[in-house]
Amino acid sequence: MTARIGCVGAGSWGRNLVRVFDSLPAAKLQMICDADAKTRESLRNSYAESQIVGEYADVLTSDVEAVVLAVPVPHHYQTALQALEAGKHVFVEKPIALRYDHATHLTELAESCGLVLMVGHLMEYHPALHL
Repeated sequence: MTARIGCVGAGSWGRNLVRVFDSLPAAKLQMICDADAKTRESLRNSYAESQIVGEYADVLTSDVEAVVLAVPVPHHYQTALQALEAGKHVFVEKPIALRYDHATHLTELAESCGLVLMVGHLMEYHPALHL
């Protein structure tokens, strides 16, 4: 089964996430969303099979199953909240939110909806951290 993924934010770090999620055999990078027109244009040749959009609402109303968020940190809570409310699984870069109550709210919402909420802790599974 192939998961349909939408990546939101394709700037410096987001470009890495786009590359990684595009390479996963169990995922189809269906959409890439970035507000910057130059960034969108630079992605078109490399990711010709992905729909490239400039509006987050296009991702939320699409049939992607999961959203990868690489947006500026002050927007983590709101964009993750919107994705969960739209019934999407969410991978959000760290930190999950700037406030504890926001992080708790996202966690509780994901659990109550049966959705996966994952935070992108880069080194969490690195063997050096689990000696």
